[in-house]
Amino acid sequence: VRIARALPLAIALLAAPAAAQEGVVVGRVRSAADSAPVAGAEVLLGSGARSTRTDSAGSFRIGAVPAGRQRVVVRRVGFLPAGADVAVRG
Repeated sequence: VRIARALPLAIALLAAPAAAQEGVVVGRVRSAADSAPVAGAEVLLGSGARSTRTDSAGSFRIGAVPAGRQRVVVRRVGFLPAGADVAVRG
């Protein structure tokens, strides 16, 4: 039996204004162990009603995000989940 070790994730976030009372959350997900980009990670916003996946460079973008404080959670098999709060300005 082989046991996989879960590795921590690192998230870099940027929230930018978009339309009235909405913004955009963009970021990059990297392995905290070696800073390598993490492709295919699931990025959840708030309660998980909005989500996307990272591209091959570990980047993601979620548009039309309501202004205010938002919680971003990232999950990927083989990694520990990571979360961060971001203030979205509309």
